[in-house]
This record gives sequence, structure tokens and C-alpha cells, in this order.
Amino acid sequence: MDVPTKARCGAKKQRPGARHIKRVKSGCLTCKIRHKKCDEKRPSCTQCLTLSHNCEFSTSTATTPPTTPPSFTTTATTLVQSPLTTLPYHQHQNNQTTLTHFSFFREVCAPEYSLFYTSPIWEPLILRVILHEEFAWHAALAISALTRSHYDSSFSSSSSSSPAATSSTQGDRLDDATSPHAFANSHYTLALRLLNARLEREGWDAAEMAVLGSVMFVNIEFLRAGAGGGAGGRKGRSLVGVHVEGGLGVLRCVMREGKKRATRLVEGWDVLEDALGVVRGQIEGLGGGGESKL
Repeated sequence: MDVPTKARCGAKKQRPGARHIKRVKSGCLTCKIRHKKCDEKRPSCTQCLTLSHNCEFSTSTATTPPTTPPSFTTTATTLVQSPLTTLPYHQHQNNQTTLTHFSFFREVCAPEYSLFYTSPIWEPLILRVILHEEFAWHAALAISALTRSHYDSSFSSSSSSSPAATSSTQGDRLDDATSPHAFANSHYTLALRLLNARLEREGWDAAEMAVLGSVMFVNIEFLRAGAGGGAGGRKGRSLVGVHVEGGLGVLRCVMREGKKRATRLVEGWDVLEDALGVVRGQIEGLGGGGESKL
């Protein structure tokens, strides 16, 4: 006997996303950072499970707050135990702390590049640059420390270490960092030195790295300005402008003065031009617009 059509259709179809999932205002640290709703399922919430992110619940819900989020520590431990031949040369002498910072950068900071520049190519691009270029590695560590300090107030200053033992080319021993900001400043300084040395050696052959460096250094200056880490207010924005105008100047020479050449890591010069254009628009919106025109 056929079931009446009305009987078959009588059951109300549940709306996707409303299947008795408890809505909460709190959630795991990963969802908070990414501004996503979290259903607090343990051991991994639905958001993190679906997107294959490491799920870490807020330290406020734990009895004893860990020094570093376990998910990032676990990833860093795996990297430390990897054979040296699988790591770039500039990562051979890194310790648990720097690799933990790199794990945080990979999971949290790198995706934000694609969000900020509204292009999916930026997350894999920035990770590729970090693995190939030593200056970018140190810039990433600085970005990670500043970002993590901003998001996680329980981030311990004792977890930071000086880049003196992490650089394979830097001979000078830098002072030990005593806070996330000191750690970031030390790695930022080292990144600037490494890139400047590269530009002196290779000239226009390193033009691509110069523009990529501008993009990463802009990120650092925005974070330092927001945290008051030695570059607050107008000074912070002016330093952002210095990096933006420097990168745009290199692009002008590359694209308009007969020095155009193929890129090695970036898909095209227009990708870098668009990125710096976005940042310059942000500066102009803050009342500190750049003067040069691309």
C-alpha cells in the first residue's frame, strides 16, 4: 500500500546547520582567532575537523594553562624530529621555540594573507617563500610572535628565544629576547640585515625578494604599531609607508625601465603590485597616504 503523499512529506525537514547543535559564545582558540562559530565538540570541534585545522580550546577552560598551545607544540615536535635533509638549510639549527612559532604562523598567520589580500594564492605563496628564503623565515617568526601575543594574553614571554642560535649566516650574537616583542624585534632586525645583504650581492636579480620583503615587513610594522612595540601611531604608519614605497619603487623599475624578468616564486609581478596597492589604500584610509604613484 502506498503511503499518502501528505504522510510522506509530513516530517519537517531540518534546516542545515540547526541540528540540535549547542550554540555558544566561547569556543576553541582556533575558531576565536579565525572569527568562526565553534560548537565546542571535544576533542575537535566541527569547524576545525571540517577544515583540517588543529583544534585547541581556550586556556581559560583548562585547570593548568599550558605554556604553549598543545596543537602547535605537537606540530613543532614533529618538525624537530624530522631529518635535517628534509628541512631548508636555514632551519637546521632551530629549536623547539622557533619551530612552535613557525607552526603558529603556518596555522594562523599565513591564511590571513589570503584574507587580507582577498586572493587564495597568498597563503601557499608566503609559506613557499619562507621555506626558500632565510630573511622571510625570520620575518615570519617576528610576525608569529606579535600576532600570538595579540590574540593570546597568556602567551608567556619566557617562551621566546634569541635568533642568535637560529641563523646559519648571522655571526653576531644578539641579546637574548625577554618578551614576545623583543623576540620579534630581534628577528625583524635580522630579516632586514639578511635581505639587505642579499640585495647588495645580487642587485636586480633579487628584485622579487625585495618586493616580497616589503610585503612581509609591512605586516610586521602594522602589528608593531597596533601593539605600541616601538612603532606606534604616526611613526608606525610612516614605517609602513617606507616599505610600501620601497616595494613600489622596485616594481616601477622592473616593469617600466626595461628590467622586466621572470619571477621565481611569485606567479607574476602583478600579484605583488596588487598587494602593495591594497596596503597603500589602507594607509591613505588612515590619513597617511603615500606620495608616489605606480
